Amino acid sequence: MSTGLNVFSLFQRLKVITNVVRASPLLPLYTRTSSNLLGRGQRSMMGGGNDNRPSASSSLTHEETEALKIQTLEVSRVIVKETECRQLVDEWFRAGHPVGLDGEGVNLGPTGYVTLVQISTIEGQVFIFDVHTNPALFTKGKLGQLLQSKDIVKVIHDCRNDSAALYKEHRITLSNIFDTQAAHFVIQHQETGKPVDKIYNVSFNTLCQQYNAPVNPMKDQVKKVYRQDQGFWARRPLTKDMICYAAADVIALVPKIHTAMAREIKSEKMSLFTSVCEKHVNMFINSDYTIKKQKERRESDVANLKLKIASAHSRNVKLSFREIKLLRHVKLSEEDKKNLIKGSPKLKRILERHQLH
Repeated sequence: MSTGLNVFSLFQRLKVITNVVRASPLLPLYTRTSSNLLGRGQRSMMGGGNDNRPSASSSLTHEETEALKIQTLEVSRVIVKETECRQLVDEWFRAGHPVGLDGEGVNLGPTGYVTLVQISTIEGQVFIFDVHTNPALFTKGKLGQLLQSKDIVKVIHDCRNDSAALYKEHRITLSNIFDTQAAHFVIQHQETGKPVDKIYNVSFNTLCQQYNAPVNPMKDQVKKVYRQDQGFWARRPLTKDMICYAAADVIALVPKIHTAMAREIKSEKMSLFTSVCEKHVNMFINSDYTIKKQKERRESDVANLKLKIASAHSRNVKLSFREIKLLRHVKLSEEDKKNLIKGSPKLKRILERHQLH
């Protein structure tokens, strides 16, 4: 199963998208606010659960938060009617530009369900589709057709749970996804040489800071509410705070973050990026795909490990924890064992424990 990432189309559109960003009604305020945040030393190259510093939204002043909320609400619109949804989808197909994508829901993931789907445009508009109130937006409104289209790039921050929920409840398989979490992994891989699966997740607000894009000013507030009320995103009517949060989670994705990250990914790493995007789409919905990819990775890692062991006769080599676990898949000669132990005396006990010595 493929996300259908059209690499040529992606880079051809970057020039057009860069020009459009200047027209966004939120750009002056967002640039100023993001710059203020960066000036406070909040920029980070690594995100996720290991980042114990204050979040970007908690670093905003009250005035900055309120200004962002007002500006975000001004460019946001909730869609419930199928006719409106269909008209917008048709318009996006005609334009052919990338769109930002996100979802909110109850326990969003393999065991949860989607209640909102947010789409942002390169013109700075956000459309919030209330699929909880009207699930027919996916079918009669053609929203599902957009999400599965190979012609339109959908830019999303970490699609894994969104993809699982959409597939489980609506049998929608995301296609032509530009996953900014995957892009972060590949860019860090380019800079550090670390395998993509060894790189920490980056939070959405941290990613926004890295690219001087607008953070979500409601992150901390809504997270606290959601922890106390798991059904929060199924509540109706939608409040202004809910609309603001949902819109702010998607508005920075296009064109700002998408354009910048697409440029950073080297052409020789595009196949790796596409592979990671596919992995994220399929992680919770296709067990056969996941098993196949795990097998391919193991075979590749074992082949690299054999080359590393072969070089041990001329230099000392140290094995990672994963490489040590993979030794069970490698037939070692007595000379191989001696050379490995020479490079790491502690390995003798490990080899004995693995019954390889």
